[in-house]
Amino acid sequence: MLEMRIVLRELLRRRTVQAVGDGGEGPLRRHITVSPARGGLVVLGDRGDYAARAAQTLATSSSSR
Repeated sequence: MLEMRIVLRELLRRRTVQAVGDGGEGPLRRHITVSPARGGLVVLGDRGDYAARAAQTLATSSSSR
């Protein structure tokens, strides 16, 4: 569970997430779980400011060594 939290945090830090299509997506009940009715398709976009922030972080950490 911890690994998934780390992966999701880094993904959301580095990318933008946007739903495919227009409008909301209803729930689909499967036994005791609820999931998106059409699969929950998303598009990952580039977060332009991430590269600049990463470069700044690397420069800061390497200068403090």
